[in-house]
Amino acid sequence: AIGIGGGVVVVILAALLVRGCLDAREERGFEDYVQEVSSVIAESGQESEALFELLQDPGDLSAVDVQNTLNGLGVDAQRLVERAESADPPDQLTGTQDLVVQTLELRRDGLSGIAEGIPGALGDEQQDEAIEAIAADMQSFLASDVIYSQQAKPRIEEALAEQELEAEVDEPPDSQFLPEIDLLEPATVSDAVDQIRTEGADEDQKASPGLHGTGLGEVTVQPSGEAFVEGAPTEVALGQDLALDVQVQNQGDNDESDVAVTATIEGSGAPIDLEGSLDSIAAGATETVSLPLEEAPPTGEELDLTVSIEPVPGEEVADNNEGAFTVLFTE
Repeated sequence: AIGIGGGVVVVILAALLVRGCLDAREERGFEDYVQEVSSVIAESGQESEALFELLQDPGDLSAVDVQNTLNGLGVDAQRLVERAESADPPDQLTGTQDLVVQTLELRRDGLSGIAEGIPGALGDEQQDEAIEAIAADMQSFLASDVIYSQQAKPRIEEALAEQELEAEVDEPPDSQFLPEIDLLEPATVSDAVDQIRTEGADEDQKASPGLHGTGLGEVTVQPSGEAFVEGAPTEVALGQDLALDVQVQNQGDNDESDVAVTATIEGSGAPIDLEGSLDSIAAGATETVSLPLEEAPPTGEELDLTVSIEPVPGEEVADNNEGAFTVLFTE
């Protein structure tokens, strides 16, 4: 009897030991999972801080730097999604795992959308549409906040309470990615974009991302329409409504504005300076600036004519912005 009783005790102790091991393993599983969720959510919160600090005060960052920073945040957000997907939730939190992943996917999508929309918002064409798209991307952040605060986090806390692990496992942190509801409004987004457009140390930093560049096209004299050719003198008869027509080619990827064009005629006497500008020119387009010749130039001698297009913000190569010609004015 004593032997049988001792065997029963051993079996009971073994059962308790196994149960204790299983309980400890389950507790570690909860703890490891909640810690991982807390970590990725905290890092996501840091991305929110970085994003909205950037939009509110870009400082000396150029538009290109802002674009690169946004792209980097998008890459980091995708990394957080992958970490969440690889987390190993306990059975009680399998459904909650999907909510955590969805939270981070919405934040990733919002960041990617903003990064894609910034070039258009900084440009001259379809600016309003791009700003409205960015405001719509902010909705992804709001949706992520609702899913996390109203579903994912409460379910984790409920599971910890059911397992009586509140004291052993720290609950996940609060997380609000969208700091202000006003950021859902296009007007608020427009103000942030204006900060990026106007901040910066010099004109180059005010350029929107992408290639910028103009080129000098054909230069003709009006009203005859004769084209100037480099290396050969062009004879021009003085008359009424004399003007130089200068073709400006936008060879970049961006629309440009306030493109200045100048021409200088030099020879005997004081130089004659002509100035004009284009209010705007679309990417890939060619426009003509007319420079009226209101002052009579010297006649009967060859004069130097220099025509220039001022580099636009962000233009790095301006070798093709200038032409040098020889002109002979006659009575």
